Amino acid sequence: MPDSSRITGRKTVWEHASRKFRIDEITVEQDGSDSLQWVSFERGDSVAALIVNTDTNHVILVRQLRPSVVEIEGSMDGIVETVAGMIRQNEVPLRCLQREIEEETGYQLTFDPVTGRLGGTEHICDYYTSPGGSSERIHLYYVAIDGKTQKAAGGGVRDEGENIELVVLPVDEFFEQVGRGAFHDAKIMIAGQWLQKRWGNRRSSTHVRQEFTLRTDAEYRPGKQPRIVGYYTTDIGHVKDIDVWVNSSNAEFLMDTIYHKTLSARIRTLGGKLAGDVMVEDTIQELLTRRMGIGKGLDIGNVLETDPGHLRQDHKVRCLLHVASVKARIQPNGFASPVTSIADLERCVVRVLARCDELNARRFSLSRRMLGPYRSILLPLFGAGVDRDPNLLKTKKICEALIPAAVKYLQDNPRSEIERVYFLAYKEDEIEICDSVFARISDLERIRSEERGSETDAAPAAPSTTPADLPPPASPTAGTTTGSN
Repeated sequence: MPDSSRITGRKTVWEHASRKFRIDEITVEQDGSDSLQWVSFERGDSVAALIVNTDTNHVILVRQLRPSVVEIEGSMDGIVETVAGMIRQNEVPLRCLQREIEEETGYQLTFDPVTGRLGGTEHICDYYTSPGGSSERIHLYYVAIDGKTQKAAGGGVRDEGENIELVVLPVDEFFEQVGRGAFHDAKIMIAGQWLQKRWGNRRSSTHVRQEFTLRTDAEYRPGKQPRIVGYYTTDIGHVKDIDVWVNSSNAEFLMDTIYHKTLSARIRTLGGKLAGDVMVEDTIQELLTRRMGIGKGLDIGNVLETDPGHLRQDHKVRCLLHVASVKARIQPNGFASPVTSIADLERCVVRVLARCDELNARRFSLSRRMLGPYRSILLPLFGAGVDRDPNLLKTKKICEALIPAAVKYLQDNPRSEIERVYFLAYKEDEIEICDSVFARISDLERIRSEERGSETDAAPAAPSTTPADLPPPASPTAGTTTGSN
């Protein structure tokens, strides 16, 4: 608007008492010329949400009759939309969203009145529906639900004339309809393209690093930048500049051979010395064998550290931590079956992070004196390997245990010098479940997603100063480590 333009008057010329709609006439004076009359339809702000069931990878939409567009649509069948509704007086948008989702679909989300957050939600954008003739603004969200989300009847509020039908579409079919413009609802098109871009990156060769900040650090680490948790979606060979890599091992600390397509085998190969396409020094396994010594194996949760071998030069890794996440049970027929549990895997996360803090506290290593403490760490999704029993160790349950365990460790240890914790999620189901679990943790805030077509580099560590009045990091549980540093 030109500097010389100004609003000189506003009056309501029509009002609908029951629905609190009104039409205002606005007088605008531009460039000193005659005043112009502007008509604006006033109905307040609204919320809307694209809901995705991350267990089944289905999008949940609604269909309802919209009399305003019946003649244009040529049908009384209604149109397909996202869940949406008007914000009531003195109601915050997320409270409104919680109410509308339950009224229309039956899904019951948890609202935290202290933090003002609604579980499973992520803000997409705010936009004006038609700024040329209305002030209505829509607050648009993405909402992740799963099989554990409580569900009531839904269907809308009959006293308000709502008769709402759920429309459930597989994600791929939804994307196909978005791509060909099958929906006539702007909310769907905006949110659908947003979701398609995010999920499309996961299904391509693009390498993504998604990060979340820890909101509670503002209270418990005053004056310091909040710590980061997140995940990589790439082959581990593309990850660089992470101080510590974690290898998920068996209790005998025998790495998978270079012929396996596992994370353990990749770390073993990347850390070894190659001559052309042949490994001439099995550096990591040899170091691990010397640390382990001769014995019958260790219990699940024990951690050994080794030098990173050639990962130091090629990937800027400073330390490898190997954690026993599974033991073998020998059957009478001579076959071995892996033994572990979700609780075991959760304990592995805590003990690896505690071991990293313990190493940082020692500080007599020349590299740590020169380069500072280990500030970043990359963990696998323990238990998600090829030898697991998928009926006992489901990817979803693994992510729901490991990710909150890492977040809780950081919250319980505000003086920890670990500033960035990443998980490696490479398979499509791991990526989508991992992102959903991160998004549902209310103490985390999504901050960025970096995409690379070939090589993924980590962000530089945030500067850190430790307040003297903070409690020390928790000591590792007895039995966490074996061997000297």
